[in-house]
Amino acid sequence: ALIGYTANGGMNISSGTFNVDYFTIGNGTNSGTISHSGGTVNVSGDLTINNSGAYNCTGSPSINISGYWINNKNAAAFSPANSTVTFNNNSALQSIYGSSTSHTFNNITINKPGQTLNISGSASSLQLNGNLLISAGTLDAGTAANIGVGGNWTNNGTSFVAGTGTVIFNGSTAQSLNGTTQTNFNKVQINNASGVNLSSQNMVINGNVAGALDFQNGLINTGAKMVMLGGTNGTVTGAAAGKYVNGFLRLGIATGSPTRVFEIGDAGNYTPVSVVFNNVTVSGYSTVNTTAGDHPNIITSGIDETK
Repeated sequence: ALIGYTANGGMNISSGTFNVDYFTIGNGTNSGTISHSGGTVNVSGDLTINNSGAYNCTGSPSINISGYWINNKNAAAFSPANSTVTFNNNSALQSIYGSSTSHTFNNITINKPGQTLNISGSASSLQLNGNLLISAGTLDAGTAANIGVGGNWTNNGTSFVAGTGTVIFNGSTAQSLNGTTQTNFNKVQINNASGVNLSSQNMVINGNVAGALDFQNGLINTGAKMVMLGGTNGTVTGAAAGKYVNGFLRLGIATGSPTRVFEIGDAGNYTPVSVVFNNVTVSGYSTVNTTAGDHPNIITSGIDETK
């Protein structure tokens, strides 16, 4: 028999393990509040937060769910603190769903070999204050126009289906793009003064539109990797001092005589490069980067390095 629990009142979870098939907070009439400060909640079916419910975390508790995450209230209905929510059904689709237009989590782990977690229902915005880990399986952005990530993005799974939305790196400490699987984004926005580091993967942005990469604040530090904009119409917007690509930037080059602006620099200097291409007969790509310091042949070049 399936065991369901409906919280109509208060419930405290501070340690140990709470196993349930279906977990409903609030029944729409009576209020229900979960206070989760420690231990693990395992839900083999759906977890539902209704309009009269609230799930409040403190500390770093764990929630493992095999069904749908359904929020019928608003983003504030789940207060995540430092929690980790793991979606772990390896035999069926799971969804972040409900009538709420926005959903907020701390860490999300996707451990769904051969399966998918999607964002659906009324959800147009997903915010992770912490890390996203795709350990196995696929994350499908679905209805989400924006996915904000405050921590690291690690993809060791199958794929990320970006749809038409934007991933926003909006942490307050340095963030990293990691993993063994290449993540293909549609559009990306950088809004972190501490920057984003390409630790083990290129940042591939396939949105072939103006503003495919948008800077609000902070650098992308590529190291040996690169930022790669797909198509010939993808552009970088918002770049200026303190917000640009520190490293390698690849742009698509159309046929004809296009002008492309590479919004690059080094760790301390914004040094954009505008290139005019003449009589291009086959479209392709060009990669540009800035090397800090003077060119090693500056002395014999005839150029005055002081000017």
